[in-house]
Amino acid sequence: MITPACDARGRREASGEPEKTALRVLVIDNYDSFTYNIVDYLARCGAAVTVMRNDAPLDINRISKQGSASPDAFDAVVISPGPGTPTIPSDLGVSAAALEHSEVPVLGVCLGMQAMAYVEGGRVEKAPEPVHGREDTIWVTSTGPLWEKIADSFTVVRYHSLVVTDVPDSMRVTARNAEGLVMALENRTKPWWGVQFHPESIGSEYGEQLIANFVGIAEQRETGRASHGRSVVVRESAVPEGVGPVDIFAALGGQGVLVEFEGKSIIAPHDGGKIIDSLDALSLSMDACPQVHVESNDGAIPAALPGWFGYVGYEANHSDFGPQAQAQAPVLGEALKMFFAERIVVMERGRLQLVALVSHNDRETREAIDWCDAAMAQIQAAPPVGTFDPSAVGRLRVRESRRKYLHSIAEIQELISQGATYEVCLTTQLEAPIDGDFDAPAAYRRLTEIAPAPMRSLLVLGDTHVVSSSPERFLKMSQGVVSSEPIKGTRARCQDEKKDADMRHDLATNKKDRAENLMIVDLVRNDLAHVCEYGSVRVDELCQVKTFSRAHQLVSTVSGKVRESATPVDVIRAAFPGGSMTGAPKYRTMEIIAELEGHPRGVYSGAVGFISVDGNMDLAMTIRTAVVQEQRLSYGVGGAIIALSNADAEWEEIVTKSAPLLSLVAQGFPHEELLEFDGARLQPALHTQPPTVIDSFLLVDGHARGFDSHCRRFRASCLELQTAREDEIDRFLAAVKRELPLHGEWFPRLESLPGGALRVRFRPAPKRREATTLTTVMVQPGQTQHPTIKGPDLSELLRIKNAVPTDDAVLVSPRGVHETTTAALMAWKDNELVSMQAERLSSVTECMVKEIARELGYRVTQKTYDRSALRGAELWVVNALHGISRVSELDGEPVPCDTQRLARFRHMLAGKQQPLIREN
Repeated sequence: MITPACDARGRREASGEPEKTALRVLVIDNYDSFTYNIVDYLARCGAAVTVMRNDAPLDINRISKQGSASPDAFDAVVISPGPGTPTIPSDLGVSAAALEHSEVPVLGVCLGMQAMAYVEGGRVEKAPEPVHGREDTIWVTSTGPLWEKIADSFTVVRYHSLVVTDVPDSMRVTARNAEGLVMALENRTKPWWGVQFHPESIGSEYGEQLIANFVGIAEQRETGRASHGRSVVVRESAVPEGVGPVDIFAALGGQGVLVEFEGKSIIAPHDGGKIIDSLDALSLSMDACPQVHVESNDGAIPAALPGWFGYVGYEANHSDFGPQAQAQAPVLGEALKMFFAERIVVMERGRLQLVALVSHNDRETREAIDWCDAAMAQIQAAPPVGTFDPSAVGRLRVRESRRKYLHSIAEIQELISQGATYEVCLTTQLEAPIDGDFDAPAAYRRLTEIAPAPMRSLLVLGDTHVVSSSPERFLKMSQGVVSSEPIKGTRARCQDEKKDADMRHDLATNKKDRAENLMIVDLVRNDLAHVCEYGSVRVDELCQVKTFSRAHQLVSTVSGKVRESATPVDVIRAAFPGGSMTGAPKYRTMEIIAELEGHPRGVYSGAVGFISVDGNMDLAMTIRTAVVQEQRLSYGVGGAIIALSNADAEWEEIVTKSAPLLSLVAQGFPHEELLEFDGARLQPALHTQPPTVIDSFLLVDGHARGFDSHCRRFRASCLELQTAREDEIDRFLAAVKRELPLHGEWFPRLESLPGGALRVRFRPAPKRREATTLTTVMVQPGQTQHPTIKGPDLSELLRIKNAVPTDDAVLVSPRGVHETTTAALMAWKDNELVSMQAERLSSVTECMVKEIARELGYRVTQKTYDRSALRGAELWVVNALHGISRVSELDGEPVPCDTQRLARFRHMLAGKQQPLIREN
């Protein structure tokens, strides 16, 4: 039972009238995404609850003895969890005032408990590690009414980055975990109780009992729309042989929506009628639509009903979250695109139905029958959809490169450690231009063959095409019950049965994936509690592994009975955007997403599906979805980032989740990021021609060997070939240094083009070689035009390298041995390290190896070697990528190696890596 309250923007938080005199509880919501799970538990215990945001005005008389006689006074207060810290006043808002003035029982949860300790003089600091969505065992260390009917030790779910470290004298600890961290507090003189864990979480034992105990403490201290008679015309037949849903979609004009949800296909043709572009407009359209009596002209029961079809984009509900939750860039196309379809085609179990909505008049009935006849004729003659041509899609690029994505992960994990969020669904998008016509039905057929999934959909409305094969149901509403099936946790399938079973087992038992999923389950429960009858929200399945064609995924199911006053649009607003695509707490996390991603998501991570005229609804999450708008294709991919996330593994998940699109367009993943210097900063490259001068270096977690030496060599080469001015080169190198990634393994390449263009190519570091096989190749004088500069002869060197059966080729001219096509060659003669005396590239890594040799007391010389001098010698190839790689085979013959000496040199070379200090 909840009474209405409004937040600072005037939005009603909840509604409903108390059915009887009950305990009146004020819940102060600190913008947390699990608050309504607490509200739900309170309502189950018979409390009448009012929810207010922490930035709404608080009448302190309603929580003090002075106002206790007032009919609107509260009998108890609950201070919810939330992002932030009690040391920042804006994070607590009126929660602090409630603690200062309240004379009724107060329960503080997570941030609420920390606030209790802080205002009493305690200290709140960072926990040993951020813990979000993870189960833990706590021990109750004190008796009291809050712990009645609760075991001495039990499992709870924790969501916090901060802990109470110094407990004030006015409070006592009533529960701890195995680490000794404070898990519950009680004030010695005031009616305050606090818990650090989340009793409302589905993973917490005794959560509802604890809330009931608090309600008991407080109690003890306080001794439908009208029907206009529309019906449907239904025409039934068998499905014509060889005709599929997408063939029917194309035959009926190729405009509208096709959904194939769990075995039932619905085709809703769009006849050019009005497009609905906002949730408000959708609500008005539904209010104006008369309810339907499900009766047909011939007694057939329709398998589905007409209604509203289309997509709800990620930004469609952002007015409810404020401007900080919105990316600054404009949304491409409409944030919402739906239309009302009076006529649909349904396919299920080999049967075909044409369903048309009519009023009770002969004209509409005749028109509906005529449409059924015409549509059936078109379906009977429907040709098969053609084969998708991947050449229609231009070269793919990824909007957030691996470098930027890993940097964003680091920022998120720092925010998690500060208590600002628990989990952030970070995403990026693959993009490409469309050359010519995009055949959406053909693309849909191919995508659903590549990656079959239970929630497939195709939308074509004007120049907007949405091709989706989603594994995730966002919302389903049927007969007054709403359900959601969030997915969090993914493993790629393996062809090997044992490995595939191992992947499935790992997903089922992995703490990180369970934490991700559990957090979203709690968030979805909270969202549904806004619109469901209290006590009705249930978790039907928790963290179940479901297997699809390309992946195993961790799926949960949450359901609840929708309040009679709530419409489908109310349900969408309460749950949108889906928690599995935002993270939690939703409000603050969406602000973080807007700041880090910087671009609107559009159709991706919204929902696509339908709302029937009888109020039933089915919406898929728009993931694994290709979107074409304004002749550009986009395909969103992302993953949940929590404290336990590994940045490299998260990027690999991005690559894995891109596989359906890559197969569709017959391209590889665009791992590289090419940036061009515009005189001030690096921007996505405009030039695609090959460079004249290049230089590469290895970068590992912000550390590099000889970075300055590589820059000097690049500068000297550019000046020698006059490809760029010195001042321009220096500004470019400074800009590169500012943008170098601080996380991950990279092999960046500096590039100079004819005409003065300067670029940097960020590439993931290839696998390093421990050993190298070589073949000697004779080259003629002049075969390479610029042997001392890296870049001009790149294509010729690559041709030579690709022509030999070994890892690399040794270049030998009549003047002697030079180098390999990719590295310097060094030889050992007893305790003498020999480098090749020849016209060749000056090697940065070779210079370092020489320094090490001198430090260790070896003699270092430079000699002219012919091919025969190499035989029997210990040989090393050295370069920026591989460091020192021993030559294991030369022209098919084994090469000796002093493994101890090699290991020592490699160890010392690794010590040459220096952290790069960014220049502002």
